[in-house]
Amino acid sequence: MESKALSPETANLLARLKPKQGKAEHRVPIEPVKTEDTRRSRRQSACIQGSINAERLSEAVPCVIRDLSATGARLEIVKGDRKAFTSEEWIPDRFMLAFRLERTEVDCEIIWQKGGVIGVRFLSLPRQA
Repeated sequence: MESKALSPETANLLARLKPKQGKAEHRVPIEPVKTEDTRRSRRQSACIQGSINAERLSEAVPCVIRDLSATGARLEIVKGDRKAFTSEEWIPDRFMLAFRLERTEVDCEIIWQKGGVIGVRFLSLPRQA
């Protein structure tokens, strides 16, 4: 692992946290904050119109793709009249995500959901719709 030089502020903070000579104190070690994204692929911000399609749905559910990577996406679910999607409404665990302008689709599964925002993992490569 490559060591990095500490900034003056960090060096100053660490110097103040060192135990003083002659005092036996128990100090909790400070762990550095992780600043790097540990995801498999880098996310890119996006604003792409899409739709969720599944056999169990009576009609396609419109969405906006807010983040996109090679392995997944973050989707904001919206209704046709642009009202926010509510958590009482149901999206199946697996579905097909269609990218409207690109005319492509990809199979997905839900990884997490918070109200009208869901994170999905891609299960297939994109294909022409």
